[in-house]
Amino acid sequence: MTTTGPAQRRAPYGANPHLGHNGNRARSEILAAAREVFAEIGYHGVTVDVIAQRAGRSGPAVYQYFENKEAIFRIFVDELGTDLIAHATTMDDMTGGHGLDAMRRFVDGLSSLFRKHRVTAIEWPSAEATGHQLLTPAEAFLRRFAAVASPHLGLADSADQLPLRSLPMAMLSIVQWAEYTREAWGPRQSQRRLNDSLARLFYRVISRGNAVRAAMPVTNTPTTGPTMALLSDHVFPTMGLRRPVTRRSRPMVERILQAASQEFARKGYAGASIQQIAEQAGVGKPNVYTYWTDREALFSTLADAASAALRTVLSYDLEVEVLRAADGGRHWLDEWIDLVVQHGAILHIWTHEHLDNPTLGELAEQMTIFVNSNLTALVPGRQPKGYDPAPILLWALLIEFPYTMSVQLPELERDELRELLQLMIHYGLPAIRSDIAS
Repeated sequence: MTTTGPAQRRAPYGANPHLGHNGNRARSEILAAAREVFAEIGYHGVTVDVIAQRAGRSGPAVYQYFENKEAIFRIFVDELGTDLIAHATTMDDMTGGHGLDAMRRFVDGLSSLFRKHRVTAIEWPSAEATGHQLLTPAEAFLRRFAAVASPHLGLADSADQLPLRSLPMAMLSIVQWAEYTREAWGPRQSQRRLNDSLARLFYRVISRGNAVRAAMPVTNTPTTGPTMALLSDHVFPTMGLRRPVTRRSRPMVERILQAASQEFARKGYAGASIQQIAEQAGVGKPNVYTYWTDREALFSTLADAASAALRTVLSYDLEVEVLRAADGGRHWLDEWIDLVVQHGAILHIWTHEHLDNPTLGELAEQMTIFVNSNLTALVPGRQPKGYDPAPILLWALLIEFPYTMSVQLPELERDELRELLQLMIHYGLPAIRSDIAS
């Protein structure tokens, strides 16, 4: 097991800070215990005492080696970042005749890395929201990865290649969440076919380069299409509420819902609490309990709102709104990105966190089926026999990727994100159900 970081005791513990055999073993056992509890209860549910208990040691014993839980998690972030950059250095040229095979090897290796570092990759955005020690190194790893990978993709660090210069970061996010969504939806999902589809998607986009972008239909003229209503504009959700919302109380209830959405986005379902939500909303806990019995009920109301928004934005013919639209689907994608920013935390939690409530589980399953059946309209060609990787790929591309880049780790400007999604929809998705040699 890699244990990146200073392998020595912290002052003032011990006259000799350097570790012997027993010290190295203790440190390794603490790190192993930390990995387990981060995986089981999430970053925000973990304390040093929890780690110590799992390791069979005392809290002071942990503090001999680590300043706090952030310092422990920082080691895991460093390990992930180091492995990602090392993988980028193994890339072959993907612009030549063997580019698709090179892309397949790269995607296979990347998905393996994300399986190896699953806990870190899932928990890092949540940890970064509060851990100041984590932001700078993680951002540096992402930028270093992009710098190493870009030449192999035929990309230069130039504004002329927006949004293609963001493709390496997009590839990281999409492969990561495709792998984790595949795992969440069941091991019967074929990893080989999914990775092959991802490789085809990315290769088709980079093989066209700037010529693809120049051919994209772009217009600043407003077009008709769906308009996603924000929380205050659509029919107010009722699921989870213990009493009706009056006109007078509605502003406060909306503030609480917005605060809850932000807390769930930052800390996940398991990491958020009524106390934190109340503080974020600027109200007392009794105000929250006036309308919801607990956190689960509050989440139910947000889930109801997310379901209503999905039904609105996906009620249109996507072939017309996106594939054959004069603006290349720009208007619909703006509406879709709004939806992901507003409700992406709920969709993410549905997929990657366990919810004991049967009603919430049933709603999540219904909406997942609804979303998949509608988004697959964006993929031309006949559905393959047996396993179809398109639903997982689309979930990663259109939900997890924009959610990560807009909310969890806001690295891309909105226009750049929308243009990158346009390229992948119009030029990448047609490749995943076709045999392409160039």
